[in-house]
Amino acid sequence: MVRYCIFDTETTGLPKERNAKPEQHYLFPHVVQLSWLIYDDGKNTIDQIEDHIIKIPEDVEIPKVCSDIHGITKEISNEKGEDINEVLRQFTAAWLSCHILVGHNLKFDNSVLQAEYCRNGTINWLGRHRKIEYCTMKKGLLWTNFWLPSKFKPGTKYKKPPKLMELHQELFETIPNNLHNSMIDVFVTFRCLHQMIYEKDIFDGVKHVELTDYYNNMCGL
Repeated sequence: MVRYCIFDTETTGLPKERNAKPEQHYLFPHVVQLSWLIYDDGKNTIDQIEDHIIKIPEDVEIPKVCSDIHGITKEISNEKGEDINEVLRQFTAAWLSCHILVGHNLKFDNSVLQAEYCRNGTINWLGRHRKIEYCTMKKGLLWTNFWLPSKFKPGTKYKKPPKLMELHQELFETIPNNLHNSMIDVFVTFRCLHQMIYEKDIFDGVKHVELTDYYNNMCGL
């Protein structure tokens, strides 16, 4: 039996420095949405689904270029946002009960959440308790074949890690809509993960009928 925690975030932007450490939380963006899903492969059950809008500090803005992507404005954060400490508490309890952490571009989501632990004066549980990690973006290189010209070696190409949409298209021959909502991204990542590891579509409409319908409606499929 293996329990997976698939999670994703939406933020106010990107880190100001490429190799910033979580303790340098002032260099990291704020999380405006955190979503996760817990899957138990032994029971073939989805044990938890959580989606939270975060209330960010009054002096922090959400740039329009970011809200245009994920749809969360400062007004939405103020009206629907929850306290980050309470959401982190729930998330910590969830992923500590799992064996494997999963994300698409996992390094980014992991680092911004570690920065949030540090920013809010709580124990950086993600940094303290290391779990097995599975990044569908990195693993997706085995399933996709995208090549781009190298910026560092003129005349050569490098294999590009797939975007979540590209990986889903390669695995299922369909393109999901409404990405960059962390809850939707979690479901899409989970579907890709299950296909990549177990070679079976978790949303084939047989076992998880209601969730399959929910998934298809959510992704416009």
